[in-house]
Amino acid sequence: MANAGNIFLGVGIGALITALIIFLSANKLVEWMHGAEGDESHDLEAKLEEEMGVTGTHEGISEKQ
Repeated sequence: MANAGNIFLGVGIGALITALIIFLSANKLVEWMHGAEGDESHDLEAKLEEEMGVTGTHEGISEKQ
């Protein structure tokens, strides 16, 4: 029974460490999401244009064709 307690304690500590790492890197994660959760408010057309540019960049397609 003590062995099971050590296993769950290890898993719990690992989860807390992972949560701390994600919490500390939250700003960088939002940046990697290209502002998906940011404060910037654009109209729908501007958001679509930005997404098309990002998608094109990732797929090697130029923005102006």
